[in-house]
Amino acid sequence: MIGTVYKPIQGITLVCGDVRNFDAVDIQAPAVITDPPYKLTQGGKRKGHFSGGKMANYDNNGRPVTCDITWTEVMRVVDTLAAKQSDIFVMASAANENVFKAHAAAKAQGLRYHNNFQWDKGTPTRNRWGMRHLEDILYLYKGKAVKLRNCGQKQLIDIPRCKESQHPTPKPVDLMRLLITLVTSPGDLVVDPFMGGGSCAVAAVLEGRDFMGFELEPEHFDEACERVQAAIIDMAFKQRVAV
Repeated sequence: MIGTVYKPIQGITLVCGDVRNFDAVDIQAPAVITDPPYKLTQGGKRKGHFSGGKMANYDNNGRPVTCDITWTEVMRVVDTLAAKQSDIFVMASAANENVFKAHAAAKAQGLRYHNNFQWDKGTPTRNRWGMRHLEDILYLYKGKAVKLRNCGQKQLIDIPRCKESQHPTPKPVDLMRLLITLVTSPGDLVVDPFMGGGSCAVAAVLEGRDFMGFELEPEHFDEACERVQAAIIDMAFKQRVAV
């Protein structure tokens, strides 16, 4: 069941609840941009529930808890929310072959593949077979292929990781702003079905896009609402100063 709905201004809607339970028949988004939950690794001792990012969930004894959503479900959700003519960015780490599983699920769902971008996080994750400092971003689409707003965009995106959110795996707002401006125009609707701490929502506000986001965990949803409200206030202040 979908719970709290937050609409701070016209065009912005944040929903607390499982997007799989939402009737999305009226949503036709020209852009879906998301960092969905997925299993990052095995082992370790980490407490807490990760969503809107890598759901590597462990109990206090280091036993892994299984992620409750598959890549098939993720791509089904993405496909349902995307318009017949749309662009899609889905983030996935190469750990546990997630990026390959994501691509296979997208293809099975009928989503088409444009390209593969990579976000250079700067700080690496330790690994015995080469430290990981890149995160893949699958660039998918539905309908007719449409060129990027900036065709000079390179595959490697160098934006430093920063702690803008209390979410375990936050994405920089600047990264989300870049992705949004690559495939949308002001006033377009951007949807994030796995919103996490709200970086994509904040980016949409700052770039003048409509936005609809979903987050399962109430604490992350509350933070997303607070960050969006702060972005709205900041934008309003800058507009008054500019005048």
